[in-house]
Amino acid sequence: PTVTAPRKTRRSRIGKDWSPEVVAGQAKQLTRPRAPQLLSLHAMGDEDDGAEALVQMFLGATLSAVAEEIQDASSAMRETAVSNGADALLDMVDKMGLDREAGAAFTLQAAIGREIEEAASVGRLLHALYEKDFLEEEEIISWHKEAKTQDDAVAKCKYVVDFVRWLETAEEESSEDDGDS
Repeated sequence: PTVTAPRKTRRSRIGKDWSPEVVAGQAKQLTRPRAPQLLSLHAMGDEDDGAEALVQMFLGATLSAVAEEIQDASSAMRETAVSNGADALLDMVDKMGLDREAGAAFTLQAAIGREIEEAASVGRLLHALYEKDFLEEEEIISWHKEAKTQDDAVAKCKYVVDFVRWLETAEEESSEDDGDS
């Protein structure tokens, strides 16, 4: 008879060997009851340099998965897909124990470097997050300026450019209204 080596048991992959495939698979399982404990920044320790990278990978994988869902949705269902995607991202941020400011910063950072195919979907998602009062005008405008310097596909997407232009115009009008009082 052939002797085979015993199967190695799966160990936790929280550490340095995260591949995009593993992260995407883990991001899809975040509804499981243990996920908040696994992802809590407090559990990982504030000093851990890997904690930020882990959060960034999870949010990036979530953004990609949501963008894919938005792209695959029919035009009649696209707005529902965007709203559901924004809710999923907000749920992810909440499960990680991030406050709004940190969650917004990580989300915007994760939006940089998306594939050109995802750009419009990510733009729609950022708009939905703004509408849900998660992202603020100044944060989006500042992110857009930074992303443009990196020649980012999302920042150059027509939807995003139009959205940021609209935010800048709304901000200018709001400033003018404040000055008239």
